[in-house]
Amino acid sequence: MPAVEPFGLLDALPAEVVTEAERWRDHLIEVQTGLPSGAGPGAVPRPGYDPHSTTLAEHRHRSPP
Repeated sequence: MPAVEPFGLLDALPAEVVTEAERWRDHLIEVQTGLPSGAGPGAVPRPGYDPHSTTLAEHRHRSPP
């Protein structure tokens, strides 16, 4: 089966739901990479988000921003 882009999947949702989903997406990107979504060249992780010094287990005990 060919891959289908998820075009328009969020269009039917209320704006506040889309905003919350985007907030979670950005948080997950930061947890996985250490950098906030859209970070520019030379950006460094915030304390506690550097994947080289913080484990996923430590992230599980925190609340999202």
